[in-house]
Amino acid sequence: MSLVTNGVLGSLAILVCGCPSSPEAAAIDSSATDAVSPGGESANTESGEATTLGSGADPTAATPTPTSVTTDGGAMDDTTGDNASADGGPPVVFDVDAPATDSTAGQQEEYVDWLLNAENGALNHISRVDATVTPLCDLVDPRTGETLAFSSMTFTRDDRLFGSGASDLYEVTLPGCDVTYVGPYGPGANGVAVTGINGISPDEDYGLFGVDSTTDYVYRIDPETAAVEAVGYAGFNIGFGGASWVETEQQMLAVDANTDTLYRVDTNTGLYTDGLPLSETLGLVGFEHHPHGGQLYACTNANGGTARGLYEVELDGTMTFIGDTMISCNDLAAPWANPELPPVG
Repeated sequence: MSLVTNGVLGSLAILVCGCPSSPEAAAIDSSATDAVSPGGESANTESGEATTLGSGADPTAATPTPTSVTTDGGAMDDTTGDNASADGGPPVVFDVDAPATDSTAGQQEEYVDWLLNAENGALNHISRVDATVTPLCDLVDPRTGETLAFSSMTFTRDDRLFGSGASDLYEVTLPGCDVTYVGPYGPGANGVAVTGINGISPDEDYGLFGVDSTTDYVYRIDPETAAVEAVGYAGFNIGFGGASWVETEQQMLAVDANTDTLYRVDTNTGLYTDGLPLSETLGLVGFEHHPHGGQLYACTNANGGTARGLYEVELDGTMTFIGDTMISCNDLAAPWANPELPPVG
């Protein structure tokens, strides 16, 4: 099935982020001077909001930069619909409206109208309808006893919930909110420590992808050990952003706050391609494709003319405001089936 301009992906409605809609919505300038904090984040000099920056240099001199980038503002076309699954077979597609079979049992559940977020040391329930945020439970680091705030969260395709702490991977078991420390990401490309994974995503199987702003590389992540395997250089200085897997297309999409752009990600080479400008200026950002309905969502803090809150995102780059989350949201997670949550409300 194809990704089309009006946001429909077959029977799934897909929406994505967009570019500055007004002159006052100042973009985050990747060439601006930023004051880097000890934790690897930096304050954007225009907005004052924290933006995690990459190295800006290709660790391998011979790596190509992205060339497949649209400049006319058109929507992404279908270039990946024939991708095979991890075992070499046809793409695996879960349809929440189809009857369950042995191979898809557990994937077809009642429609899920929520997303999850980890902010202020809590696991939060976010309504897809009006962006209302309800704290569900505390997230506690089992090593220190202190609360956690992840830089990214996602569900694997078998509905295991993972959170990234930029340098480390955690798993959260629902509905009890028990947190397990999986481990550090360790060395990445050219032996450089991976300390800026601010976007994690399911892969085409039951593992994870990660986007790292320290090495500007895309990695595969082993969910059992947190060990990373380099896929390849993204092609530019990755800023604070997010990534998400679109199951029906067997395709990863990403947003980047340095460029305020939506990209396809080649999961064979790591290259970010087919960049389209977003209609809003991103600061901190969470980005997620929702398997229940197929929409793409982004959350961000206030930045320039961009309002804080949850947005639905279309593939032409248009971001539609849903509501104020009342928190500085920088991560989102959407389930594949309907996992049990702690009581809401």
